[in-house]
Amino acid sequence: MSRGFLSVLAICAAALAGSAPVRAADISDATTADFLMQCSRNPDACREFANDVLRVLNAAATLGQARTYKGCAPFPLSLDDTGKLIARMLARPQEMTGYAADDIGGAAQAIWPCK
Repeated sequence: MSRGFLSVLAICAAALAGSAPVRAADISDATTADFLMQCSRNPDACREFANDVLRVLNAAATLGQARTYKGCAPFPLSLDDTGKLIARMLARPQEMTGYAADDIGGAAQAIWPCK
């Protein structure tokens, strides 16, 4: 993940601190493998993390700072929507970067492109 994007994540997470208990480091440092493992153990925690990531990415998209995610996924994700997101990630491992925030955003953009 690029340093510039990490800065954007940190700024967006700080701006959202009043509305969500999310730390930029938790999002930017999380690996896709750890996220998918968490999903297999605890679907609610998985959905919560995916929603935290999308909350930050939505803020970045609003500020014009998102690289690939444009902010069109349903928010918050339902359990069914989270399942779609995970299925997309598992079906296309070659597209994964290894960073959960990038991969969640990429999968969300592919499933729910802006029209």
